[in-house]
Amino acid sequence: MARAIFSRQPCSFLFLLISGLALLLPNTGIASNVLPDGSAFFLVSCDYSHSLEDDPIVRPDEPGESHLHEFFGNIGTNAYTKSTDLRTNGAGTTCKRVNLDENHRIDHSAYWLPALLRNGARVDIGNVGAYYTTNRKVNSTLEIIPENLIMIAGNHPSQPEALSWNCGSGTPLSQTIPDCTGGGSVIMHIRFPDCWDGKNLDSEDHRSHMAYAVWQGSGKVCPPGYPHPIPRLILRAHFDTDGDPANEYNLVSDLSHGHGHSGSDTVAPGSTGHADFMNGFDQDELELLIDVCLRSSRGCGHRQRPRTVLPGQN
Repeated sequence: MARAIFSRQPCSFLFLLISGLALLLPNTGIASNVLPDGSAFFLVSCDYSHSLEDDPIVRPDEPGESHLHEFFGNIGTNAYTKSTDLRTNGAGTTCKRVNLDENHRIDHSAYWLPALLRNGARVDIGNVGAYYTTNRKVNSTLEIIPENLIMIAGNHPSQPEALSWNCGSGTPLSQTIPDCTGGGSVIMHIRFPDCWDGKNLDSEDHRSHMAYAVWQGSGKVCPPGYPHPIPRLILRAHFDTDGDPANEYNLVSDLSHGHGHSGSDTVAPGSTGHADFMNGFDQDELELLIDVCLRSSRGCGHRQRPRTVLPGQN
């Protein structure tokens, strides 16, 4: 199979001040009001890195054997990448979350998702906002995301809440690609599970070791068998659609949904939306972010000092 490769040099990095009492986020162009429940959060903004027909989780060591994916974060990610490589491969990252030292980039995680097509041609993608949130769990119970954790979210019957689309802030959410005619980017939202079984960094289906928190009273808790609450990752991906009619678009995974993913012979455009994650954070810096932003009920949006979340909103 021919191997499609696209690349773009990562943009210059903007830098985050982090101290015990305050954080400043870069101007990423990503709205900070995408969390409808007011959950405390911190944001990592990652520019596009490259595109490959690779999937190091579903098709490890098989270059060119996946549908086309858009990669963000660790710029060395390919079919041979292992989660243990991310902090040591020296490849750099497109993610714009750093500490006081401008040469110390703290998020070398790998993020990827399927390419969007317009009448069969690849659509350019902008940046991805990676929002790490409390998801209405008790803040003090949050644990660090395990080192080298692997997750997939979306395109699976066990994860109906993983996927939604819209045309930008304030527009309705849908399960399929919306009609953004008249302006605005098409945005795909992917919500990852946030409860870990405490035993496995991956599983055979890349999902069974994780679960979604469930409602209990006015907040959320982890279900039985998944006793470790971690921050919820929400990816918000901007595709450069220029307001064209929705019927011109579909995800590449809509066409190849049988190739390592679930689905029937006919799927609605965009309904196979999904994303993959390998944790490559500097774990000490990640623990600091969780403590300062999430356990302390501060919303760390772009160009903001942490805001205190009101009782019942965390």
